[in-house]
Amino acid sequence: MSELSEDSKFQISIKTLAAITVGIATLVGFYYKIHSEIEEAKELPKIGTGIYMIDPADTRARETYPPTRGEFSMKDQMSRQTLLQMQKDIEQMKKDLDILKTKVTLLQARRR
Repeated sequence: MSELSEDSKFQISIKTLAAITVGIATLVGFYYKIHSEIEEAKELPKIGTGIYMIDPADTRARETYPPTRGEFSMKDQMSRQTLLQMQKDIEQMKKDLDILKTKVTLLQARRR
């Protein structure tokens, strides 16, 4: 093995040089992208400081944050109505299931 000195020479191919350049360019681009996203995040309102919390990744939510009292009330009312409707649907499904269980029991009794 030879020693490394000022007069040492090494060879590098164009392909390797291009790969190194692309790698450095990618890292620099990544750095600036992350830096700009951090700066943008600093300008957003703090999560949970409004009437309700939002997902900061949701771009539609940024335009309407914070909601007005009326918007919040409508969303709350809609959620409650949806839950009540789901409860009614579940009760109906339970009744239907009981009817089906009764029919299956009757059919099994007839086969015997």
